[in-house]
Amino acid sequence: MSAACLIAGTGAGARAEDLVDLSAWNLYGSLSGRSEWFVVTGDKSRSPYFDRDQQGFVEFDGGFERAFGDFESLSGYARGVLSASSYRTLEPGFTLEGARLIWQKGDGVLPFRLETGDIFAFTSTRTALVGLRGFALELQPDLGTPERALSILAFAGVSATDYDALTLDDGFFAGTSFLFSDETDGVVTANAVYHRRGADAAAGLARDIDQTVASVGFTRNFRLFDHHIDLFGEAAHFAGDDVSGQRRNRSDGGWYGELQGRNRDGLFYGISYQRYGNDYRPAAAAVIADHQALESRIGWRFDGGLTVRGRYLDYDDGVATTNPLNTKTYGIGLSGPLARDAWPGLSATLDLFHTRIEDEAGTRDRDTDSFSASVTAPFDNGWSGRFGLRVQDVETRAPTTSHFISRQADAGITIPWTLGDVAGSVTPGAVMRLIDGAGSDSTEYGPRLALSAYGGPHAVDLSLSTYVYDRQEAGTEDLLALQASASYAYSWERHRLGFDISYDGRDPATTERTDTLRIGIFYSVAFQAAGQGYAAVGEVGDLAAAGDIALDFAALSTRASVDDLRRRLAEAGFGTGARVGTLHVYDARLFENVDNLQRFALVERDGAVDRLVAVVELVDPASATEAGRLFQRIEQDLARRYGPPTDAVDEGQFTGGDFQAMVADGTIARVREWQFADGVLRLGIPQRMDGRARIELQFGATMPPIRFKRWSVETLQ
Repeated sequence: MSAACLIAGTGAGARAEDLVDLSAWNLYGSLSGRSEWFVVTGDKSRSPYFDRDQQGFVEFDGGFERAFGDFESLSGYARGVLSASSYRTLEPGFTLEGARLIWQKGDGVLPFRLETGDIFAFTSTRTALVGLRGFALELQPDLGTPERALSILAFAGVSATDYDALTLDDGFFAGTSFLFSDETDGVVTANAVYHRRGADAAAGLARDIDQTVASVGFTRNFRLFDHHIDLFGEAAHFAGDDVSGQRRNRSDGGWYGELQGRNRDGLFYGISYQRYGNDYRPAAAAVIADHQALESRIGWRFDGGLTVRGRYLDYDDGVATTNPLNTKTYGIGLSGPLARDAWPGLSATLDLFHTRIEDEAGTRDRDTDSFSASVTAPFDNGWSGRFGLRVQDVETRAPTTSHFISRQADAGITIPWTLGDVAGSVTPGAVMRLIDGAGSDSTEYGPRLALSAYGGPHAVDLSLSTYVYDRQEAGTEDLLALQASASYAYSWERHRLGFDISYDGRDPATTERTDTLRIGIFYSVAFQAAGQGYAAVGEVGDLAAAGDIALDFAALSTRASVDDLRRRLAEAGFGTGARVGTLHVYDARLFENVDNLQRFALVERDGAVDRLVAVVELVDPASATEAGRLFQRIEQDLARRYGPPTDAVDEGQFTGGDFQAMVADGTIARVREWQFADGVLRLGIPQRMDGRARIELQFGATMPPIRFKRWSVETLQ
């Protein structure tokens, strides 16, 4: 901390006259309010909302930016909420939810970046990946040559949920990281993180815990014939207490290695291995104790954008126990445009895999075969269709014997329309699911309808779905479920006013029905006083990215025309996409290490790119644990590429039963943001009008407030 004070002291006095020149500051912010009413009739225990009193809150966020030449800037923000809503905050009243001050200076004897308030401590996925309230100081000494660079990071903070009652007992972290890079020899890192948490009887922690984790890692890039090779490795050591307080004074190690390669013809491949001991349990690391994993992938990307890939995954849990559990997965997938010349825009995604889970004692034995496919097809009249098919066959031999088969088909067609100055689209569709075996024989089906309309300051979205559960097993009950939602927003200048209504109806065959109606009204106003601001954005680079993320978001421009960005995407090997209303949809995989179904789309508004959105589907029904692991994996890939997020929200835990309901009622929220020179990249699990839970990644010039939960692109089905 003394280093930060010394640095601050060298420049603050000289800048005093500049600081009071308000014309040079860029000030921005917003104020928004929302009120909700709930009406529940029938069996109220079946309602998705646990608290049915009137709910409301007012939230604000504001910030500033000030540039002092080309290499020095000062920026900061604050956000908070005055809440009377149990869905918005745990306790009523005012809460300061975030604040940050950043001073960075890229020239001089010792370039630095100082952050105080909300920080995101990211040293490595094996040591620390956690949001804190504290400070971080990064120094970049000049080594006298552009081929070499040194970065020194130090941070300290508390992992408290808010600023109301910060104490070190909430969970104190302190750490340091050294990174040395050389254009020839690659990158070497060294990390050390200390964690302390005080005893907490309510959390079942009877004694204080202390732990330290340290690691060394490397990254190396080189060419071998016509192949580009990336090597990653890290070795870590843990010493101290487990976060549960049950394992005291333990020590263990963790190891990780990965190779990724590609050539100019379209071949790409990768293999990784990681192993963590039974006592390797850092509080902020994104790893599983007593676990080892071997992952390998190979694929080919054709010139037209069609990509074929295969994978083999081998996981072992409980390696140090007498009965380890092994999971093996073999799979093949396809994604991208089909028949590019004969039918431009026709694209498909296909995934076929087999998983076997068994333990050494024979007490668990299960095989799963899964197939999923989706096809998007544009037509000459501007219409577009989408068809999806999923089949899952699960055979269990231990601990019990059962056989389960699920078959699901869904289809929809999007019809764009224009009436005067109003444009929009209507999407009718239907889904059908057949389930046989494992005591759950049933037929499930239902139609759905989505409509959107935009004209001048007006925006309307409607969604309607009916689902019939026809259950054949004894002791089960048929059910008719109906969900409907509508929203309207009127925007003028920097104001936005509107309302939304959602209905959830459950009508069992023999027991009492439940009807839930939620009505909400909202208003927001944004302001911006533009001053000198930052330097203009430089030239954008190649969209195609190497490694585990197929698209380089830092090379995107929110000021590009749709035609220009579509051309650049085609040049990068993603094809032409399919026009679906105001969207240009690409059936392509952005995250190479994620096997769930993926696609992305450009959102067009008046010929320009409003935003880019990528979707990663969760397995249906969604598991909170699996959703947490998937989100964590994507977060790690983005953090490894772009560094720690500039902002984050963590509410709730990835545990519990109905994950989709947890997202819908606001029990859990996860958001990560990265600020680039020409836009904001946001990763999260937003609320949707249709109630579905999925992971979305969006890139746009601006984003709604980070704690606003309904930021999904509803029209991307």
